[in-house]
Amino acid sequence: MKKILAALLFMSIFPAIAFADSPRLQVTAHSVSISWTASITPGVSYLALRGPCGGPWTVSMPVSGLTASDTNVLPGLTYGYVIQAVLSGVNSDNSAESCATIPGALPLPTATLTASPASIIKGQSSTITLATTNATTCTGALPTCSGNGTVTPSVTTTYNETATGAGGSVTASATVTVNPASNFTEYVTPTSLNFSASGSQTIVVNDTSPSSQPFTIASDSPWLTTNIVSGKTRQNVIVSVNTGSLAAGTYHGTISLLMPQSSNSPLLVPVTFVVSGPPPPPVLSITGSWNKLLQHIGATVNGTPAHTSVIITAFIVVDPKNCVSVTVARP
Repeated sequence: MKKILAALLFMSIFPAIAFADSPRLQVTAHSVSISWTASITPGVSYLALRGPCGGPWTVSMPVSGLTASDTNVLPGLTYGYVIQAVLSGVNSDNSAESCATIPGALPLPTATLTASPASIIKGQSSTITLATTNATTCTGALPTCSGNGTVTPSVTTTYNETATGAGGSVTASATVTVNPASNFTEYVTPTSLNFSASGSQTIVVNDTSPSSQPFTIASDSPWLTTNIVSGKTRQNVIVSVNTGSLAAGTYHGTISLLMPQSSNSPLLVPVTFVVSGPPPPPVLSITGSWNKLLQHIGATVNGTPAHTSVIITAFIVVDPKNCVSVTVARP
């Protein structure tokens, strides 16, 4: 009922707030300023709406009095603007429409297609990644206008992606070079490592090719480290282990050597680390006269010298200096 009354009221005063004409537009390369003429009626506010020229008009803009501003525009596109009056939640019909074309050309889409790695050995894979701007559709190596995918070409292959937007289309390319399988292998000496305490050992990285080959090296365990992360063959690598907070037990880790041109890459070096528990307490060996020992250490039972007691058959002797406890049984 309240809305009906408001609508009747709106209709009764509508002639007083009727729009004199379509909104006036001032256009720049980055914005459109909108103004209009209407009777000022208490309680009436306005909506400035934008859409394609001819409608529908669904995007509203901030209004101040009888003006509004649209800064979310693109060069080369044409927009239509209408005004509505609002009273008690009831909207009037749209004003006449005004259209404006933003100066400048529509922005061309951009596209960048990359391959990583760009060179592989036959049988290996590469990741292609696409990045675009101002594109609405993309076709080619990837189905969407951003993201990545994995390819495993058997021969050298060029991948293409066409990005299309309001300003046109562009095509980006990325080539993955496929090299034949190598005829050399990598190897290390020794082929495995064993540790029984924190420390370091050395391995020698080598290969069967006539010249030194690049490699990278990595560990799969936090307690297992190497002194380098990359190098060339015919090189020593220091491998270290650290007990840290490890509990007693046997731990297994792996050093991985990656040599892209090698036919047996990656090469894995197993590492075993045995962490021992704390040593047992020292054993105190006692020889000599029982009573003289008790008298020498000043042992007492309830204030009575222990060497005079005949009822004590065993007790604990504590050596505070060396933190040693031992149970002494009377013979």
